[in-house]
Amino acid sequence: MSQKLRVKSIKLETFGHETEDEEKVIKALLNVVPEKLRNIVNLTMLIVKGHFNNKIKVFKIKVENPLANEALDYIVKSLSRDDKEFIRNTIDMRFNRGVLYMRFNKQKAYLGSLVLTDYSDDIIKTEIVFNPRAKDKELIAQWANRMFNTNNRVKQCSNM
Repeated sequence: MSQKLRVKSIKLETFGHETEDEEKVIKALLNVVPEKLRNIVNLTMLIVKGHFNNKIKVFKIKVENPLANEALDYIVKSLSRDDKEFIRNTIDMRFNRGVLYMRFNKQKAYLGSLVLTDYSDDIIKTEIVFNPRAKDKELIAQWANRMFNTNNRVKQCSNM
């Protein structure tokens, strides 16, 4: 297998409803990246209308290489053993066309903890984009086994 997975970018997105404190929503989103990157990432906001004409703010961050590898290392180190195991066991449902999808609990992120959640609307959507856009399921499974290995310390994510 000559193809290697390399992180191209990490995209983070969450919603802020009118009832939420905007600063707290931004803090939750920024808590997904390492502290030293929080002041240099580009945070964007878009205002959209909800189903009942309510104002919803969509906050987005995109971290690109070379900082994307550092951000991914931080995310992996922040996950619990159970969440790492869960990702490894559900990698086939989370990985599509070179993108790894994860959803984090927004409230927990605000409090400084990254916790996976698949059954909530109050989330931080995370997309880890790889280059090249890997489609080989065996390569993806090997990468996930190394990256989310619960028996060893976190591996550096730059290559496989």
